[in-house]
Amino acid sequence: MELLRLEIPITRRVAELYPKNYYTWTHRHWIISLLPNYSSDSLSFLDNELLNMEKWVRTNISDHSGFHHRQICLIKKSQFYDSTIINFLGISRDNLLSQIIVSENLSSTQEDHIVLLWFNEIRFTRDLILKYPGHETLWYHLRFLSVTWKWLSSLGHIHPIDSKSIEPYGNDGNIILNLWPNYENDLEFARYCTLMNSDIDGEHVTLQKRYAIAYELWVSELHDVSKDNLDPLISKLAEIAPESNYFLCRKSNFHQNRSND
Repeated sequence: MELLRLEIPITRRVAELYPKNYYTWTHRHWIISLLPNYSSDSLSFLDNELLNMEKWVRTNISDHSGFHHRQICLIKKSQFYDSTIINFLGISRDNLLSQIIVSENLSSTQEDHIVLLWFNEIRFTRDLILKYPGHETLWYHLRFLSVTWKWLSSLGHIHPIDSKSIEPYGNDGNIILNLWPNYENDLEFARYCTLMNSDIDGEHVTLQKRYAIAYELWVSELHDVSKDNLDPLISKLAEIAPESNYFLCRKSNFHQNRSND
């Protein structure tokens, strides 16, 4: 464990000297994979690593490498509480959500730890999205968290917990950060982001609106909303980003249907 701890500053320094360095991040992922489950030293190591990565991503907000490593740490920490949780990075959304896994019989304390781990990460990511608008990496990380939350819910791990045990997030008392993750509240957060006022530069406001509408479309599909009900959102996205995948795919399907007629 001491040897592993010595490796972390090396990987951090190399990542600072050579940003988006595939090799150093892969080495850091490998270090996490070596941590044994059910070890208090491992849990302490992961807590320190998540804290280190919180500082990293705040100063490298557009670098997906840091968020990817953070995802690996979150999965590993979840396995500390339930060893049947798989490392699901690289598994498609549909394949992941269709998997039926028999989970361990967890104590209420273990389940509370899992809930708070992912809930706090969602709140942390929402906060970054509001503080640093117009960064696509943050929205993709939020998508990862939304899929994970739904999957953990299907395993029976996600349940409402006593609000007294949840400390409000943020110093500004923004209620939007503390919304319980579900379909309606995810939509509310996305719509809140489209209503940003323009006291920051216009490009980032436009990008924020684009990513927020794309997320609203994505999370609606995640929850099996009828595609016909998504047309207003697709039209709204097309106004901001006519090159978006949603708009181009729908436009292509429209012309294909016309030619078939």
